Amino acid sequence: MITDNFQKISNFFDQQ
Repeated sequence: MITDNFQKISNFFDQQ
């Protein structure tokens, strides 16, 4: 899902 991908990116930035 597009939303799932968006959350994945958000999580990635959150980890940085």
